[in-house]
Amino acid sequence: MSERVEQLMAEAAELRKLDPARLSLIQEAERIAEADGLSESDLFDIRMALCDAAVFSGQVHVLLVAFTWCCAVYDRRRAEFQDQDWSILWRFKWMLPKLASFPNVARGQIESALEDFLRRTREAGYTDRSYHYMRFILAQRMGEFDEAVHRREQWALFSRDRLSDCLACETNNVVEFSVEAKRWGEALEQAAPIIAGRQTCAEVPHATLGPIAKAAANLGQLENARTWIKRGIRMTAGNLAFLNTTASMVDALAALGDYEAGLRLFEKRLRWAIESRDNRDRLLYFIAGLALLDRALRSEGHFRVKIPEEIRNGAHLPDNDAESVRAWLELEARKLGHAFDQRNGNGYWQGEIEKAVSSV
Repeated sequence: MSERVEQLMAEAAELRKLDPARLSLIQEAERIAEADGLSESDLFDIRMALCDAAVFSGQVHVLLVAFTWCCAVYDRRRAEFQDQDWSILWRFKWMLPKLASFPNVARGQIESALEDFLRRTREAGYTDRSYHYMRFILAQRMGEFDEAVHRREQWALFSRDRLSDCLACETNNVVEFSVEAKRWGEALEQAAPIIAGRQTCAEVPHATLGPIAKAAANLGQLENARTWIKRGIRMTAGNLAFLNTTASMVDALAALGDYEAGLRLFEKRLRWAIESRDNRDRLLYFIAGLALLDRALRSEGHFRVKIPEEIRNGAHLPDNDAESVRAWLELEARKLGHAFDQRNGNGYWQGEIEKAVSSV
């Protein structure tokens, strides 16, 4: 590698996993490496690091492109890259759940990717634990809750291995499932190790605070909900990887009836929903905003929403009154929800939108 590329990679390695600046540094290293005609092996190392930075900064499209390239090189040069077996499978795990975030990725493509992952894990000597875990997460994200329960039961039959997520991430995914299934009490019980600080990692409790705040708000645990929202806003600041947990915090504030705080948070992070390429996270945010504005309009009457002019113009909003913003959110949510439901073969997202507009 050139001296400049090595310097950029070293600077990126010094930053926290959740620092979005890490991605920019590695992308610049990639650009220089390509321009300088560095070897495929050097580019492989850079793009493997790019996968890592992309997943922790919420840039899912960067992850998918970089991983697809790395996987193709690995398959073509398997004998030379045997030491990368685990690293490829680990990034495969990052990529798989994100396939559900793109409605244009067909079910057949997702199934093929899952079976490819299963084949690779077995060839590498791992059990089927991570395969069932991936199916659990994907079923949840595609609104197939019976299938998610089944896969969780299958996943629990296997002992942990080197390919398993950390305990904090596994617990977080179980909690997210229970919250999406509206099993509020169960979610808080499952989250106990995270709440107590016994299970933590780079993304936890950050990712968990929104869902447990939503559960607490719906159970009437006002103090807990407010505490977790306040902490969650602070811990997730500046990183759109947490757009989904922000949506949960907006939901929680709507459930608490704190429309002013909910509106402030919604306004502040709306830009994330516009910039994000993760369409599932965007949909969650639009539905949360829709439910918040729907409740606030019924409770408070007419008011205005602080929408940056470039976002308002891009959305073709005639004004920033709450009624216009609410109508735009419903339109965007229904378009995305319909696309996901068509791909998933169910009506889950349209059902979630109906619940949002009929919430009391």
